[in-house]
Amino acid sequence: MPDTVEKVPVALPDDTVVEDGRTYFESIYSVFLTKVTDEMYAETWTENDLIRDLENLLIAAIPRFRFPKFKIFDFKKSVVNEEGEIVEQGYFNAVLTYEEISILSNLMVVEWLTRQIMTTENTRQKVYSSSDFKVSSQANHLDKLRKLKESYITECKTEQFMYGRRRVNKEGYVKTTMSKLVGVDFDD
Repeated sequence: MPDTVEKVPVALPDDTVVEDGRTYFESIYSVFLTKVTDEMYAETWTENDLIRDLENLLIAAIPRFRFPKFKIFDFKKSVVNEEGEIVEQGYFNAVLTYEEISILSNLMVVEWLTRQIMTTENTRQKVYSSSDFKVSSQANHLDKLRKLKESYITECKTEQFMYGRRRVNKEGYVKTTMSKLVGVDFDD
């Protein structure tokens, strides 16, 4: 059995942007944005500000991807002109599978949750005098955010564990990599 397996993209989402052997960051952003709702993104930011922020989250998430099967540091950041407009989207110089896109988007969620926990707005005590509001304490809110972050970290570890222990054969079937570990060809 050869050491290299042809990489077959599995069930890429319809909005995945892959051209010339590249996967554009916006494919990962699309998956991330289905997991996170932030009024800041929808209401107050321009599209360029949004893309810059999403790129910052993605770049921060990249080192958390333990053993990718592609050259994860072979990417190009978005190009911005003098007016601050993005003229070229960032991309990886590889065709990512949906599994890789999913892992990166989940790692972006971890970075986003870290930001939510670290914001000073969450650490300031708010006082509301109206009986219309029932406000839980900031400590309770921060605890829930921390637990959610830990849950995502656990999910990311599990997802990466499974990613490292399976491969996709030429027919598109998911197979175990156990045969490499024990030196026996189970299937193909």
